Amino acid sequence: MSAATRVLVVGLISACFLTGCGDAGLVPSGQSLDQVVGSPEDSGQTATIAGAVPAEQGSDSGPEATVAAYLEACRAGDLSAVNRLLTSIARQKTQEMDIAVAPPGSETAQFEVLAHEFLDPEQLTSHVASRWTDVGANGTQESLDIIWVAKREENGWRIAGMIAQLFEDQPATAFNFEDPEDVIRRQQSADEELARRSSQADSGR
Repeated sequence: MSAATRVLVVGLISACFLTGCGDAGLVPSGQSLDQVVGSPEDSGQTATIAGAVPAEQGSDSGPEATVAAYLEACRAGDLSAVNRLLTSIARQKTQEMDIAVAPPGSETAQFEVLAHEFLDPEQLTSHVASRWTDVGANGTQESLDIIWVAKREENGWRIAGMIAQLFEDQPATAFNFEDPEDVIRRQQSADEELARRSSQADSGR
């Protein structure tokens, strides 16, 4: 990737710590990847992961380990490692557009990988719950819960997307990394909503 690579989701999540986004809403279990990515805003549904399996401490395989490696690469700002941990389709599509998808790199950031559930009997797709914590605008730690969508590929588990509730009064937003054009549209929409809310807050002072 070039130095001019556009990093998606970074500014959006960073802004959450400045404006106070809500806790993540999780898409109900039993849905396909297409349903997961396409339905949260339409359905308005949020739920915890039913029957989720706690993340294995010290596990060196499985979707939790991949999410942990991905988040560590994000925290360190290692976009090359971030790219390697995407699904093959997401990697191809984002490279074609010269973009990266990742939470913000930050030395003060911390993360937890909390639990997972498989979405299909073959255990080829999984939701992995996590919590990303960093220092907010007021100098205190703020957290954002994120669900990562992971797929099992030949080389192991890879990241296909993420789901988070960016605003307390709105349903969860899903970002399908295998469709970066849609990620851009959704991020632009969220950026506009953040700007609108910030403007309203400023005018109310």
